[in-house]
Amino acid sequence: MAGGIPRRILPALKQRGFLEAFRRKGRFATLLDRVPVHVVLNSKVGLMGAASLGLAARGDG
Repeated sequence: MAGGIPRRILPALKQRGFLEAFRRKGRFATLLDRVPVHVVLNSKVGLMGAASLGLAARGDG
């Protein structure tokens, strides 16, 4: 997860209840049980991704 909200609610996301609720999705539970959940803390990740794509499009990346 990325953006300002996940960073601000990080303590709540670290609690066991969040992952249990995330993974308890009926027929998708088996799939979601294998999905890793990470919080991106770098506030410039969007700019970094855009720069990377821009450089790749130019052939510099």
